[in-house]
Amino acid sequence: MEDLDKKLLSLDKHISEIRDILNEISITEEEEDARLMLSEFLDELIVTYMKTLHEKNKELS
Repeated sequence: MEDLDKKLLSLDKHISEIRDILNEISITEEEEDARLMLSEFLDELIVTYMKTLHEKNKELS
């Protein structure tokens, strides 16, 4: 279970970092491709986070 907790913490950190970057470039960057790429990456991280959380919950059951 410790491995899942570490993975969740790491994913949470990356999600926050990417969200901050995406918010920043949404304000300052005209380039839509960069925003789209970061948005898709953020979506993938969130899906991975949710799958890991589901896996952890299954272990606890």
